[in-house]
Amino acid sequence: MLNALVWALACFGVVAADIALSVVLFSALGVASVFMGFSIDDLDIQLLQAAAQTASFLMALLWWRYLWPRSFMARRQGEHPLGGGAGAAWKRIVCVVVIGLSMQVVISYLCDGVLSLLPEVAADYSELVEETGMGDTSYLAVLTTVIGAPFCEELLVRGIIFEFSLRAFNPQCHPLWKRRRRVNAQDGAIVPWAAPSTWGVAAAIVLQAAVFGFMHMNWVQGCYAGAAGLIFGWVLVTTESSATRSCCTLPLMPARTSWACYGL
Repeated sequence: MLNALVWALACFGVVAADIALSVVLFSALGVASVFMGFSIDDLDIQLLQAAAQTASFLMALLWWRYLWPRSFMARRQGEHPLGGGAGAAWKRIVCVVVIGLSMQVVISYLCDGVLSLLPEVAADYSELVEETGMGDTSYLAVLTTVIGAPFCEELLVRGIIFEFSLRAFNPQCHPLWKRRRRVNAQDGAIVPWAAPSTWGVAAAIVLQAAVFGFMHMNWVQGCYAGAAGLIFGWVLVTTESSATRSCCTLPLMPARTSWACYGL
């Protein structure tokens, strides 16, 4: 129980670290604006989002590269590599693109139906969309929505947070993530461990989906992001590839990108 609590808190700690990074970035821009004679309020909100996404991505990438040698995904990909060559890889990409588009269609209809019954919530959400520039269709807005958000969120959530979620519900794998980081591949293969249990993986998928919904900080996006997180977690578990050693979430990019594109 203590192990689960500690790692569950660590999942939310990742979210806190990402928020803190954005606060530091915007504070630095605010200080710079004072000395350089411009107002931060005059900057394009999409430009600010792009800067925040870049900082978030770099933090997540460095963090994940540190965790990777002792991660569940590294061990699992080493023991169960996906085969089939380029042809099978393209089939998997097509499948996750279809999943992304299908999710967007279903979620759009569900959201429209639910929001039609809750006019006050719909009005608040429309105001949020306008204030944050989510409805913007400029080139920079498309880039931050279709490329920036998927890469940042998947690396943070289906990378770091999902790893911590797996640790929360699979204490029998403790020797794996406690081993020395800098070891040879042969040494990693002989680390004694018990494979994650089916229920442990399922619970981890649910936890990372809940954190993913929480990250969006509003009820509308939180609900559908949480539901989408369940599917993205399942996709990650079933489509991991040894070709994605530095970023295990790359198989999810087509689904996330197609989902974002359709939403525009």
